[in-house]
Amino acid sequence: MKPEKTPDNARRRSPRSSRSETRASDTAKSASPHTGQGIEPSPLGLRAVLESLQPHDHLCLIYESRDEWRQAAIPFIAIGLERGEKCIYVVDANTARQIRRHLVEEGVNTTAVERSGQLAILHHTEAYTKDGAFDPDRMISMLADETKKALADGYPALRVTGEMTWVLRGHPGSDRVLEYEAKLNRDFFPRYPCVAICQYNRWEFSPEIIKGVVLTHPLLIRGSRLYHNFYYVPPEEYLSDTQAEREVQHWLNNLERERAQYEALREREERYRLLFEQSLDAIWSLNPDGTGHEVNQAWLDMFGYNHEDLATLNAADLYANPADREDFLRRIEATGQVRDEVRFKRKDGSIIVCQRAVVARRDTSGRIVAFQGVNRDITDRIRAEDQLRRSEEKYRNLFEQSTDAITLVAPDGASLEANDAWLALFGYTPEDLPYITAYQIYADPSEREKFLQQ
Repeated sequence: MKPEKTPDNARRRSPRSSRSETRASDTAKSASPHTGQGIEPSPLGLRAVLESLQPHDHLCLIYESRDEWRQAAIPFIAIGLERGEKCIYVVDANTARQIRRHLVEEGVNTTAVERSGQLAILHHTEAYTKDGAFDPDRMISMLADETKKALADGYPALRVTGEMTWVLRGHPGSDRVLEYEAKLNRDFFPRYPCVAICQYNRWEFSPEIIKGVVLTHPLLIRGSRLYHNFYYVPPEEYLSDTQAEREVQHWLNNLERERAQYEALREREERYRLLFEQSLDAIWSLNPDGTGHEVNQAWLDMFGYNHEDLATLNAADLYANPADREDFLRRIEATGQVRDEVRFKRKDGSIIVCQRAVVARRDTSGRIVAFQGVNRDITDRIRAEDQLRRSEEKYRNLFEQSTDAITLVAPDGASLEANDAWLALFGYTPEDLPYITAYQIYADPSEREKFLQQ
């Protein structure tokens, strides 16, 4: 498929009702378990994604609303300014005044950065359509010159974003916009430290142009997501005379790649499912409000519930002491994790003691969306330790309160311990014990040797 040759074809002609149908269709597709079909989204929030971009990255922003445009385009420039990069914004759909206002809202001192030369806001007639026409090679040469100039001026990189709606105005050469996007990937981005976002309004451009935009950008922003785009076609394929043939082969390769990734994902899911289900420890996940339990069989056995009980169960019902739940919520909000021992209440009312490790799962805004944890029942261990402690205390009392003289002596004769009756019998104090040996107690030390032989 060659880039379209008439700028009129670039403009979307479908009526508003068709837009609604398309949006409805997209919504239905997004509900599918195969959402993205060949495009892998980054799980990071959009701001974090924009901060992760590096020189040599070439992205397109396909936006469907002004809010989507605003959330990507403006922070993209603000982040570059924070990093000390040279930034260029090319306007068409917006005015320079509007871009300045949005940047001010983002915390940018536009007067200072424009006066210093770090930020330049250009009209498309000063860049893409200079001299009234668009020439891909001339625009690429201009970007190369601007990057070289930025580096010479001490900037670490060039950052550019352009509003591509100028294509819809019918300037000579505007039909070569997809050729330009492909050539950027061959002639510019591999060679120059520049990061750029090309902005396309989905509802203004024809589906054919949007398709070409997807095929010519390695990275794609849509909504609040960055996609690592394996629909992307390398420039040597896209610009070749056998482009259609290569595009079909690229799609077939993508199908195989997606199948392999799906199989690998399914195998990982099965491995972790078995680990979850067969673990001897109780593994669980729930919402911050205590509902939405997802648990393994070990958890059900530990607490005496069945799967049907989970729909109405709240985590607060499990605590032997309700105050422990409030203390847990305070700690995990502050630190994001909790390791402790806590007393829980089983379904039958009996009390168990668990060793617990919990982490908080947060969304991209930092809000806690779930708790995930592992419980280990240590009730028997605690009971055994308590019994041992009681036994030790019992025999300690017998030892100390006995009227018989009792002493503990090491094999070498060193005194380890003695009760009050022994101390009184031999006339020593507890402070003397470290310095007394068994040989000193015997009137005839040889009697000690006879005792040991026996």
